[in-house]
Amino acid sequence: MRILLMAPLLVLLQACSNSDDPTPPPPPPPPVETFKITGPADNQVNVGQSVGLVLEAPSLTVKNIRWEQLTGLSELDIAASQRKAIGFDVTEPGIHTIQLTFADSEDNQYSKQYTFEAFDVAAEPLTVNARLDHAMVEQTKGSIRAFDSANGAGITYSWQQISGPSAEITFGNSGVLQFVSPEVEQDALLTFEVTVTDADENTATDQVFVLVENITIDDQGVFPAALGKVAANTRPYNPTGPYADKLVGCAYSNVLIESCKLNDLPLLGQDTIIPTLDDVMNRVVVSHQWMGDAFKEFLELEDTENDFKRLARAATVIVLSYDIKPSFYWSYTGALYLDPSDLWRNPAERDTLLEQNVPAFGGSLQFFMPTRYTQNDDFVTFFWPYNFRQARPLNFYRHDITPVLYHQFAHANDTFPPSTWATLDSDQTVHQASLNVTSGNETLTELTSTAMKGLAGVKFAGNSSTELERGYTSTDIIPFFEPDNGLLFKSFFTAREDFAILFEQFMMQHRYQIQADVGIIASGTNVVDWGQRGRVGESRILDRAAVVGAMLLTDEDFSATLADFPAPILMTPGLTWQENLDLTPDDPKQ
Repeated sequence: MRILLMAPLLVLLQACSNSDDPTPPPPPPPPVETFKITGPADNQVNVGQSVGLVLEAPSLTVKNIRWEQLTGLSELDIAASQRKAIGFDVTEPGIHTIQLTFADSEDNQYSKQYTFEAFDVAAEPLTVNARLDHAMVEQTKGSIRAFDSANGAGITYSWQQISGPSAEITFGNSGVLQFVSPEVEQDALLTFEVTVTDADENTATDQVFVLVENITIDDQGVFPAALGKVAANTRPYNPTGPYADKLVGCAYSNVLIESCKLNDLPLLGQDTIIPTLDDVMNRVVVSHQWMGDAFKEFLELEDTENDFKRLARAATVIVLSYDIKPSFYWSYTGALYLDPSDLWRNPAERDTLLEQNVPAFGGSLQFFMPTRYTQNDDFVTFFWPYNFRQARPLNFYRHDITPVLYHQFAHANDTFPPSTWATLDSDQTVHQASLNVTSGNETLTELTSTAMKGLAGVKFAGNSSTELERGYTSTDIIPFFEPDNGLLFKSFFTAREDFAILFEQFMMQHRYQIQADVGIIASGTNVVDWGQRGRVGESRILDRAAVVGAMLLTDEDFSATLADFPAPILMTPGLTWQENLDLTPDDPKQ
C-alpha cells in the first residue's frame, strides 16, 4: 500500500522540480542503424526473376549468418544461406518473408525480416535473368551469367556497372561477365546491369548485386605472395570439430605467413589410422554450406570401399570454395583445394560458383593430346548446359569428382607416404616436414623422353617454345610418347604429375572398371593420328602403377585386379576422336 501512495508523490515532486524551467528536455536520439537489408526496388519482383538480398553492416564484424524463409507459397532455394548476400529464383506469385539472423564479434545477436511480393506479368518477347547476387571478398575474381529467353540465339549482350566502386571488367562481351572486385576500405555494394537485344531489336535488362567484403590481407601472406590470389571467406564445415579453430588459418588465410606446425594441425593419419566419415568432415572447410553437404553425401554413397577416407589421412585440410579453379594440392599447407563445380546437385548450387577462363598454354604447338574416361564404349561424364536448369543426379557427376579425388589425394600421399606418418616431427611445420620426407615418386623410374618433357613445360607451365618444338607435327610426337611410360601428356610435366596420374587411372580401373583414352591429334583438326584406350594396362606401365597403388593403399589387395587388367586397345588412325569412342570389334557375321 505504501508503494502505491509513494508513486503519485514521486510524480508530483518531479513536476514541481521542473516548474521553473519552461524548456522541456530534448528527446533521446534515434537509435543508430548498424545494419540494413538491401533488396529489390519497392520490395516487388516479377515471377521468374532472381531476387538478391544483401546484409550491409559496414561497422560490424559479422558471424553466424543465417537467412531463412518464413513465408511464401513456394520454397525458395537459398544456396548461400550463411553468407552476407543471397540470390534465389522466385517461381510463384505471392508474399514472401525472409528472416536474417547473425551475431557480431562480441556475440550480440541481431535479427531482421525482409518481405517482398512477387507478381505474375504478361509474357514479353524477350526476357533476361542475371544470376547470381552474391558476396565476395575484395581483389578477387567474380562472374555473373545472363540467362535470356532465347537461350542465346541471335542475342547480343551489353554489361555495365551502374553503382559502387569500379570493378575491373576482364570479359564482358557474352552471356557471362567476368571481373575482378575492387580494393575497398569497408564492405561496398556493387550493382551490375545486363541488357540483351535480339535480331528484332527487342531488349530486356536485369540487375545484380555484388557485395565486396573488406578483409585483412597481408601482402607477404603465402596466398597473395606465392599463389598470386586472395582467398575467399571460408569457415569450418563442422564448427565444433576438434581443429575447427585451426583449419581456415592454416589452410586458406590471407594472413598466413608460415606453414602451421604439425603439433597444431597434424595430418589426419597422425590422429587416426581408420578415419570415419566424421573424422574426414572435421577437416573440411567451405565457402558455402552446400559444398560440405554434397561432399559428405558423395562419401556416404560412393566411398563404400573407404578409398577416399583412407587417402585423406595424408592431408591436413580439405578446402571447398567457390573461387578454387582448378583443384590442386599444396605441400606448403598439406591441404587439398577442390573445385566444387564437380559436386553441384542443382541449379541454385551451380549459380554460386565462379566461372573463369583457365589460362591455356601451348598455342604455338602443332598438336594436342585429348583425354577422356570411358566405360563400355561410352562416356562416363556428361555435359550439363547452363540453361538446362534441372537437378543433377549423382550418377551424372560421380565420375567428375572421383578421378579428381584420386589424383589430388595421390599428391598428398606422394608428399607424405603412409610409411612416414608415424615418424614425422610434430615440432616442424607441414612445409618443413614435407622437405624431410622421401616422396613416393622418388621410388619410380623416371620417364625418359626429353622432347616430351620440354613440350610439357610449354603446354602446362607456359614456357616459351623453341623453333624445334614449334616444328613438331602430331606424327612426330608418336615415337616420343608411345614407347615411353607416361600415360598422358601431363605425365611428362613433373614426376609428381606422373605419380598422381598413374594412381588415378589405376584406381579408376580397379574400383570402377573405367578406362582412360589418350590421343595425338593435329591442331585445327579432330582426326586421330594415334590413340589408345587403357594405356595403364601396358605391362611395363602397369608394373609402375601397381607399385604406386600398393604404396598409397597399403591394406588393399590388388591381386585380382592385376590378374584381370584389360589389355590396351589402339584407336583407328584417320577416324575422328568421336568416331574412336566405340573400340569394341564388331561381332563376326553368322
